[in-house]
Amino acid sequence: MKRGVKILLLAGAVALLSSCIKPFWVDEPEEESQYTRKYVNQFAYNIMAVYYLWVDEIREKLDNWMTNDDPVEKIKEIRYKDSEGKDIDRWTRVTDDYDSFVNSIEGVGTTYGYEFTLYYTSEAREYVAAVVTVIYADSPAAAAGLKRGDVILKVDGSPIPVEGYEDIVKSKLMYSSHCELTLSDNQTISMDAVEMYCNPVNVARVFNCGGKKVGYLHYTSFAMNSCQELISLCKTFKTYDVSELILDLRYNSGGYVVIEEVLASMFAPASVVASGDVFMTEVYNKYLTQSWGEEESVTHFRTKFKVGTNTFDTSDVNLGLTKIYAIMTGGSASASEAIICGLKPFVDIEIIGEQSYGKYCTGIVFEGSNWFETYKDELPKKDYQNGLKYAANWGIYVMIGRYADRNGETLCMPNGFIPDHEIHDNPRDGHQLGDPEETMLKATLTLAGYSYPSTPGVKSTTKPVAVEQPAMPKRESFGVFLHQ
Repeated sequence: MKRGVKILLLAGAVALLSSCIKPFWVDEPEEESQYTRKYVNQFAYNIMAVYYLWVDEIREKLDNWMTNDDPVEKIKEIRYKDSEGKDIDRWTRVTDDYDSFVNSIEGVGTTYGYEFTLYYTSEAREYVAAVVTVIYADSPAAAAGLKRGDVILKVDGSPIPVEGYEDIVKSKLMYSSHCELTLSDNQTISMDAVEMYCNPVNVARVFNCGGKKVGYLHYTSFAMNSCQELISLCKTFKTYDVSELILDLRYNSGGYVVIEEVLASMFAPASVVASGDVFMTEVYNKYLTQSWGEEESVTHFRTKFKVGTNTFDTSDVNLGLTKIYAIMTGGSASASEAIICGLKPFVDIEIIGEQSYGKYCTGIVFEGSNWFETYKDELPKKDYQNGLKYAANWGIYVMIGRYADRNGETLCMPNGFIPDHEIHDNPRDGHQLGDPEETMLKATLTLAGYSYPSTPGVKSTTKPVAVEQPAMPKRESFGVFLHQ
């Protein structure tokens, strides 16, 4: 498949969509909000009718899509479910802020520059605490002295109750402009959010493991802005004769498909990349398969890439890796799983950590007014003009395919990769990411042959804070041609 970034629509589907555009309403709206619903629904319906992976399975619900439906809730209602009504597709969604969604995938936005995980504070489960997991360089969090393992017990002077914690976490810990945090040692930290790029190439090191050099990369998002730094890092790894790599994806929920290809071109055997072997395959609905043809569902290894407006060449950066140790958790999703899936037929890969998330689909984001502009000749003039106005900055992230390895196998479907060595993430172990004593890295380095003063056997560690964690409200993210 030609997996470069597609800002507009995929080539080859324009004629297909043009032939089946459906307005599906008659009455003129009476209120401004109804105009928005009408034109967002028209755009979203037509995207789903052509691109959605499970379009045949939801056909009846799709055809009952009405003019005044809430488009956000409608997508949740009709996306593919099992016989018991549980979402099989957990990812297709509509947003009224396309720009913010796209920026979040790039790691750009108003932020404090930290990541965290939530835990109950006691067996009673009355309150939750936020345990810091990642601090980004040059961020307000870094300037305030926050570090991995810090426990946030109060926000703006109040504890976080279990009831309604999602809204509090989003509105105060994630998307506010100012917050005051009380830590478990009673220290109070004040932060102002800033517009910044959170560099996903977070930590990189080289370890000497019994005479061989093992690289370590903690990577938090397959963001397009990280492409040049990834290439530069691999050049550095190459100067150290790195032969094995610890790829730490424990908090990486995905990103752009093209960045998977860039990394794969540097990680896979040089002979495989040079020959242009098949890296990944994709399964689409029957309509796209017929329209695009078989070649569009195959991705080959390559060394030349166009990422955004820039071009990159990785032909002299191949590491010739003999082994990859992938650190994964339930926070490792989509592109993190896809790259492991695609590389497994070519590279010896061991997975250390916890079961990954199980996001086995590829999605594309479409923007509302862009759709109306693309199909202006097929639409009544009034619909075209109103669509540009009322669907502006609305977007739909739609699952268009299921990715697989060169043999057609999706190894993380349906519930994620099972680790070869189960080790629980413990951000409260007193060590920062990249420290050889950090729990998950220590277990991985032990497997790689790193020499500790006293090397224990690799075994599971207990989870921190003794009780299970509630569901983390996921940081919303949107991209173009994504495994996210």
